Amino acid sequence: MMRHKQAWPGVQKLEEFLALHHAGETKTLGEVFDAHWKEKGSKRRDEYGKDIRNFTEKVRGVLGDNIPLPEITGDMLSDAIDEAWQNVMNNQFNKVRRTLRPIWTFAKQRGWAGVNIFDRIPTRE
Repeated sequence: MMRHKQAWPGVQKLEEFLALHHAGETKTLGEVFDAHWKEKGSKRRDEYGKDIRNFTEKVRGVLGDNIPLPEITGDMLSDAIDEAWQNVMNNQFNKVRRTLRPIWTFAKQRGWAGVNIFDRIPTRE
């Protein structure tokens, strides 16, 4: 049996690729961040709420608001975190990852994302 080189690194199955790119209604990064903030984040009056707002603003500053959620890859998000927090230490990267992960869960629950992209972004040690 001949093995073919994968066109999309990290995507093991056609179903997984389709889940990533055809989840349902397409929303942009800005729309998802705003919807999450309105429904969940704005109700938080603690440090976590401040982190949600701060971290989403920094990622928006790198990726922009108009990128469709299905086009965002784990590598793009990882690079955006690195760029937004220059010389980011591993513990800060992991904090940003933990804070932003629920936003993709929120999007997945609404059919805007096929998978939680943060499942593809490992923690750093």
